[in-house]
Amino acid sequence: MPDSENIKRRFFLADDHMLIRSGLKHLLIHNFTDAIIDESEDGTGIIEILTNTRYDLIIMDIQMPNTETWGLINYIHLNYPATPVLIYSMSPENIYAPRVLKAGAKGFVSKHSSMDELKRAIDITLNGKTYISYAVAEQVSLQRSKISNTPFSILSPRELQIVSLLLAGNVVSKISKTLGINKSTVSTHKGRIYQKLKVVNLLELKNISDIYYVCLIIFSIV
Repeated sequence: MPDSENIKRRFFLADDHMLIRSGLKHLLIHNFTDAIIDESEDGTGIIEILTNTRYDLIIMDIQMPNTETWGLINYIHLNYPATPVLIYSMSPENIYAPRVLKAGAKGFVSKHSSMDELKRAIDITLNGKTYISYAVAEQVSLQRSKISNTPFSILSPRELQIVSLLLAGNVVSKISKTLGINKSTVSTHKGRIYQKLKVVNLLELKNISDIYYVCLIIFSIV
């Protein structure tokens, strides 16, 4: 559906296949009035471009030449949190969707998906929400009956909230500001979390969180 609010949206497309970029541009121009679209065949220069230009959405592939995609996603997430990243890729969705969400992307769309699914993902991420496909949601929902047996089940609601922010790459000071609580309180919760989960650092926390983190998103704990 064309953008009825006449908001001039600005998009950045990063994909090493010109036909993919061309198809995305056609979709965006059709659905968003006066859309401004910049593009690149890889991730080179995106960080520099972001210092001067604000984008409503970045759509990128995972596998691109001259690009360390995971670091780029995380950098954008931490330094430009108002600029969502949507991954559009041929890579296996069941493997990569949880990983890109953990890195800070707002969604993963398989290039095997329908045009309607892609439009839905774009609309959701533009509205500041996280897009998870029906396929991934169904996969994770199979774990729903087992949620009570996950390491996270022993955490309080506040501790779950802090875990999600830690896994998203937030430091104590930023969590303090986000939740409106003292840094010492965040540190205390963090210590309790590590003790309950029997981990000593963030790396160990991440090692037990892959599928459980996506469960937190789907079940609205994050």
